[in-house]
Order: sequence, then structure tokens, then C-alpha cells
Amino acid sequence: MSGTTDYPASTLSRLRSKGNRWYVYVTVPEALREALGGKRQLRKSTGTTDEREARRRQHSITETLYSELDTVQPNPVKTAYTRLCEALGLDQRHSHGSPDEADLEELLSLARSRFYAVPTGEDLEEDIAIEWIAGRVAGPLAELETVLQGEADLQKKRKISEVAEEAIAKGRTTPSNISYVRLAAKELESLFPDVFGGQEDSFDFT
Repeated sequence: MSGTTDYPASTLSRLRSKGNRWYVYVTVPEALREALGGKRQLRKSTGTTDEREARRRQHSITETLYSELDTVQPNPVKTAYTRLCEALGLDQRHSHGSPDEADLEELLSLARSRFYAVPTGEDLEEDIAIEWIAGRVAGPLAELETVLQGEADLQKKRKISEVAEEAIAKGRTTPSNISYVRLAAKELESLFPDVFGGQEDSFDFT
């Protein structure tokens, strides 16, 4: 399942019309139903008539159904990228999948050059065109920059969670976990100086 998406919990139900086999059901969030042809639920057979075995298989099948939901989740980076391409009068080259880092940097560089272009005052028509395109790209450029910043912040949060979970896991194996907490804190400080202000001893355990 997507690390940033919470889907409804799955349910287990026996279908007599399917030979009394147990099926796993997941309710499709309303926002994703149109992309799935109006489906309100996804279901997948556990392949067994034994309830205990069905429950044992439920988790892995649920993850499969969640993955199906993930495939139709809106992609904010691709959406913002497409809008900026349109604002610049460029063809959208990524009808499938997301643009990669190089594509994003290239588009952002072009958009910023248009947005920050300064009229020369020598040619009225050219100056009008410069101001027009700057106004046209302003919104889509800000949208893409905001989305990318949000993605970067999310990656930081995930890393912080990973470091914290590792520290907790290590701490459970030793009588004193304070040394692992200190190590985790130092790692966080080095990874995210902008978050902790780059100050020494941001974490005080004394």
C-alpha cells in the first residue's frame, strides 16, 4: 500500500455462489471510483473455503487490492508538470508515468527564465509578449515548485521515521537505549540541518 495513503480496512466474506469460497473486499474511495469504472468495491478470492486459512491469506490479498488502488491515484507531480508544459506551449511528453528529475529540472529552468525575463523597452510587442508569458506561467510554475517541495518534505519525514524506528528496535535489545537515541539524533541533525537549525547539541539528553 502507498506509504502516504490510508485506504479502508478490508473485509472477509463467504460467497455461496462461488462454491463457498472466502473473498477479500476493499471499498474503493469515492475519489477513485471513476478511474475504476465506477466500482464501489474491489474483491479477490482467497481460493479457500476454510475460514481460518482465508484469514491467514487476507493480509497479502489486501495489499494486492491496495496496490490496484495505488495505480489510479492522482499523480500531483505529473499533473503540475503537464500544466506547466501547457502554459509554455510545449507538448506533454509523459502521457505514461511521471517525468524524471532531468525532465523536471529542464522544465523548471525554462519556466523560470520566462517568468523572470525583463522587458527591454526597445520593442513594445516583444515586451508585451514577455509580460504575457510571465503571467501565463506564474501559477503553474508556483504549483510545480510547491508540489516538489512537498515531495521533498515527505521524504524527510519518512527518513526521520525510519531512523526513529531503527533506534527503537535497537533499544529493545539492550538494557539502555539512550546511546542509540543519541546516535539517531546526531544522524537526524546531519541529514536535516535545515530542520534542526544546524546547531550543535540540538538534542539535550542531560
